[in-house]
Amino acid sequence: MTMDDASVSGAQAGAAFGKILGLSDPSPDDDLVEALAVTLGVPEAIRAAALEASSPAITAGELSTLRDAIDAFARAAGAEDAALAGRLAALGKIYGAEVDKPEGDRLSAARLQVLSLAASRIGRIRSAVPDPEEPGRRYGWQLLADIFASAFGEKRVDLRSVERLDAGPGQKLMPWCGLLTLWAYKTAGLEVGDWCVGQGIARVSGIKAVGKDEVLPGDVGVIGQPFQHHFLVVGVDGDAIVSIDGNSVGSDDLHGGQVVFRHDRTIGHTSAFYRPSALE
Repeated sequence: MTMDDASVSGAQAGAAFGKILGLSDPSPDDDLVEALAVTLGVPEAIRAAALEASSPAITAGELSTLRDAIDAFARAAGAEDAALAGRLAALGKIYGAEVDKPEGDRLSAARLQVLSLAASRIGRIRSAVPDPEEPGRRYGWQLLADIFASAFGEKRVDLRSVERLDAGPGQKLMPWCGLLTLWAYKTAGLEVGDWCVGQGIARVSGIKAVGKDEVLPGDVGVIGQPFQHHFLVVGVDGDAIVSIDGNSVGSDDLHGGQVVFRHDRTIGHTSAFYRPSALE
């Protein structure tokens, strides 16, 4: 992982997207393009190339400027770094879809913050494989530990099995797809409770059920069979759902434990949907 990947915590990412999306006021000294690049783990060389090619500038709350900055990074990055390309592609689609809508039909900034936070983790966690710099630890262990600590809140959780592949007998990593969704809500500042092992998102305080005809981007879908799985809804088109899934198999089809952007979910095959009561 790069230093940017390791050093930007969920709280820092939440604060950055809050300013970028206009939920909080940036200071005169804030460089929102730089903040976006650091939050997404865009290497300095790619940042420099993007700035030289198109000089992107972000105006807080102006989605078209945010989309243009993402596009500038994507052009500079190319396809060499598949993980970064995946993050930028997901965010480009999220912001691009909103720009194309009439202003009154756009998602709230709070929903966009939730989606942005989840998308910022695409390709940065591979919990089933070792970190190349610290083989005893999981790839992306810092970010994974942040997700667990946030989701469990005041309930203490042993992070040894979260951080390490060699944690020892009986130290198995628990499924964390639902924890990613709760982390995104908490990091966006929404009032929700803590995760309880074996309970699922439906039992978290501050979460309510949503009818299948009311599903919006930023809601959580739960699949009950053949095993329970949670995902974050990114887009809905009829019965089709675009989603961000944690603890899932990536494009390599070899290893699970990743955060991925998917296009194969449907409303009909999803058991139930939920959202925080505080999410408009």
